[in-house]
Amino acid sequence: MFHKPFRVKSSTVIKGSERKKLRAALIDATGVTAEKVVEIIPSKETVTVAKICTHAGDIVFIYTVDKNPVYFEVEGTLYPTVYTLWKYFDLFPTFTTWPPVFKNLRGGADLMLPGVIVQGDLWVALGNIKKEAIVAVCLKGNKAPVAVGKTVLSGEDMIMSAMKGKGVHTLHTYMDHLWELGDKSLLPELGEGVSTEQEVTDTAEVGETTEQCSKRTEADIEMPDINSLVFSEASKSASELQIDENHEFISAGDNVTNKNLEEASAEIEDEQVSPIDKMDSLLCHCFYTALKTTAKKIELPILSSTFYSAHILSALPLGEKLDIKKSSYKKLSKFLNEMQKREIIKVKELSRGVESIVGIMYGHPELKAFVVQKGATPDTVTEAAKEKPFEPPRVVEMLSVSAAVLPFFRIYGYSKGSVMTHDIVRKLLTKYVKESELQDQQNREMVAIDPLLADMVLMRGENKICMKWEELTSRLQNKMQAAYQIVYPGKEPISKKGKLQPISLSIQQRGGNKKVTYITNLETYGIDAHEFAHRVQIGVACSTAVSALPGSNAGTQVMVQGNQVNYVAGLLCSHYQLNKKYITGLENAPKKKKK
Repeated sequence: MFHKPFRVKSSTVIKGSERKKLRAALIDATGVTAEKVVEIIPSKETVTVAKICTHAGDIVFIYTVDKNPVYFEVEGTLYPTVYTLWKYFDLFPTFTTWPPVFKNLRGGADLMLPGVIVQGDLWVALGNIKKEAIVAVCLKGNKAPVAVGKTVLSGEDMIMSAMKGKGVHTLHTYMDHLWELGDKSLLPELGEGVSTEQEVTDTAEVGETTEQCSKRTEADIEMPDINSLVFSEASKSASELQIDENHEFISAGDNVTNKNLEEASAEIEDEQVSPIDKMDSLLCHCFYTALKTTAKKIELPILSSTFYSAHILSALPLGEKLDIKKSSYKKLSKFLNEMQKREIIKVKELSRGVESIVGIMYGHPELKAFVVQKGATPDTVTEAAKEKPFEPPRVVEMLSVSAAVLPFFRIYGYSKGSVMTHDIVRKLLTKYVKESELQDQQNREMVAIDPLLADMVLMRGENKICMKWEELTSRLQNKMQAAYQIVYPGKEPISKKGKLQPISLSIQQRGGNKKVTYITNLETYGIDAHEFAHRVQIGVACSTAVSALPGSNAGTQVMVQGNQVNYVAGLLCSHYQLNKKYITGLENAPKKKKK
């Protein structure tokens, strides 16, 4: 919960009455004695409560004593911090796991049951634990808790599941951002939670003599330092931990081998990869790919935004989508500054507020070690995109027979609601005029109006006896209902009544001077909203989003950051080959500044 930075919304000092309420809540919720509660929440120390919002959007209340967090509240439940448990480690049940597992817990993973070490009888150790009970997690060799969480299953269910799957949902760990809120004390050495005599007795139950077991002391087993597990790049994972065959540990009544430890670590590794970590990995992959492909002979300096749109986004593997706002960096400038700290690139602000890349270290070890995957380079992506150009649908504007013109079209076998083109309407009218001999022989532009035509085209009180061809045709078509036929490539024509709705481009003002562009009705013209949003994102190097419009079958809308009317209109007309008459909102384009 706190493995990523959180945002503090408010922080206030609590009064004496609120302090008493907090103590009473701790006694009721956790069963802490009144004497210990007074020690945890003293009367003379400053106690504050901070309201925070985690990276996942959860609201959490953190109680601190003298600037050290002692408890945090999630959905009405109070949980102790590691600072509290280091002083009162016997407040809650404790699960013991292997030291290398801490790396995964700190990354946000839950504690998996295969990685839990249980000494002695399972039913004695776990039988009384309830589901969603508050528990602590410590490491083998040190009973000082390194994590706090709640059980996913009851102890009975854990045993019945053969100690497989999730055991504890991790909420807070040593060295996470909640720990950083305090004085950042290092993990204390509190010794082994289970006595050596108990361990020897348990081991003897599986067939070894007491004399043999007495040789197996904790001194024989070198446990890695917890701090080295976090900071050293050479720290070993759970699958790399080597334990001498003479030092087999007891877990769930059986010998725990390296294979068991590998299985536990593998399950945790699968759980800990978050969407943010995946986006960070994709961003770095595209950055390195760009430097070894399209940006290999780049002309410097280059604007950061241009480098992002022209090189990083073009290095995306097929089928992947990159959104820098969903990464831990949030902004391009932060990512590039991180690359500058690694001495891969040099970034400089050449003009106020505008950063440019002024140097690239192509000989950097990280860049040399990176291998571009075959089939995923920008060239292959571009070729794949060019293989099948977009085929726009063919749109035909049509007319539908209404009740006002039904007597005329019924002569030629049409019924109400029949759909036809403008050309067919013109031909049928010409045929009727010639068959009825209504055309003026002296002036062939004029047509005599008979009673049937008069009922259709003349307005109330109008007494015209003749009319020009163009006016007669126009009046007849205006009495009909609008309709259209749309033909998608490789599909049967679809005819619909009503006017064809164009693609709408609208601008909305957000906070301050920020604007966003909304594009709707893309589906009518056979354009995939997600694919379109991705093209815009690459083209203008800005964030996009696709959402469903309210109502059933209302379609989707694409939101683009900034006023991008000019770019979107150009994309629709060039790549998607649409006529401008099917696009509205072009007047919303930003006005050119006068020089």
